[in-house]
Amino acid sequence: MKRSSTWFALILIASALLLRAAPSVNAQNLGPSQSLTQQGNKTAQQAQSNTKTSTSSPRIEQTPSPVNSENGQSGSDKVRSDGDKDTPRLTEFWKWIGGWLTNVSGQAFFNLVMTVATVFVAIFTGQLVYATRKMQTASEAALHVNRPFLLVTDVKCLRFTRDGSTNEMLYIYEFDVCLRNFGIGPADIVDYIAVAAARNIPTEATFADHPSGSGTVIFLEPGAEPFVYYAATGRRLSESLVAPNEWAEGRIKEKATLTRADCDAVRNGKARIGIDGIIRYRGAPKQVYWTRFFWWCFLDAAYNPVNIQRALRSDLNDHS
Repeated sequence: MKRSSTWFALILIASALLLRAAPSVNAQNLGPSQSLTQQGNKTAQQAQSNTKTSTSSPRIEQTPSPVNSENGQSGSDKVRSDGDKDTPRLTEFWKWIGGWLTNVSGQAFFNLVMTVATVFVAIFTGQLVYATRKMQTASEAALHVNRPFLLVTDVKCLRFTRDGSTNEMLYIYEFDVCLRNFGIGPADIVDYIAVAAARNIPTEATFADHPSGSGTVIFLEPGAEPFVYYAATGRRLSESLVAPNEWAEGRIKEKATLTRADCDAVRNGKARIGIDGIIRYRGAPKQVYWTRFFWWCFLDAAYNPVNIQRALRSDLNDHS
């Protein structure tokens, strides 16, 4: 009983809603003074007119609706207006070109063409020269990778002799400058300068003891080492080639001839025997490399050479 009353209430509510919605539908679809019969006649007339229209025009072409721009103007209208704006400018430009060609003579036009062509040729030539220089620099750099690297590894005293044939006793020391090629390519020695002589030491110079395997050896401090300069050319060697990783001994020799006074100065610390010089050599490139060397020789009480050491200052043993 309760369930039937509930369904009856729902049916009443649905009927009320349908009755309420009916006037709004009539207001939208029917005019205020039109009846259902008039509406039906009107609908039939419209159907007949549509049938006639479709019969008379069986092919209907539809054009896409234009896309409006932001300001309400269609895309085609905008393109047409932009073309209309550009057309006078192009027309004026071509008129100017035509007027200029009319006023310019044939010779002037030919000169203009030749000038423009010359400018382009100059630009192309400059770029070609720049590229050629770059290629040359790259090729030279590749050659320098395989360059020789010649260094003085040691200085040896080959012999020590005394010459008493003159009024004064002379002490002769013969030194051998030992070389090694640490590079990849062969080294061709262009020339060399070598000097062996007693060099005076400044009075303010100090000395220090340097321990070695054979005892205590005296060597010069960097501040006491001299500054030396060499000439542009030197002596040549008959055997000038040094192969890669080759030790070259007995090629550069130099003698130091000292008096007894010189030897006493060396033994007393007022002078030292210096063996120094510069070697210029070349490899595959045209560039000439160089290496400098400076070594010191010390004497004992009997004037015998006891030790030969490399100078401490870096510029005395430098290289390119």
